[in-house]
Amino acid sequence: MEYKPLYTVPEVAKILMVNRNYVYGLINEGKLPAIKLGAKKVRGTDLEKFLAECKTVNV
Repeated sequence: MEYKPLYTVPEVAKILMVNRNYVYGLINEGKLPAIKLGAKKVRGTDLEKFLAECKTVNV
């Protein structure tokens, strides 16, 4: 997947298939870096790194 330079919180929530509050929680806990440009935005490179570092689970 090719990532855009910046994502809004709703866009990140859609990609991760979670709600916005979960994304804000990740940002507030420092697990997902964000920048403030009017509203909080997540760099595509940071999102890619976050996903690469997520642990996988066997179901």
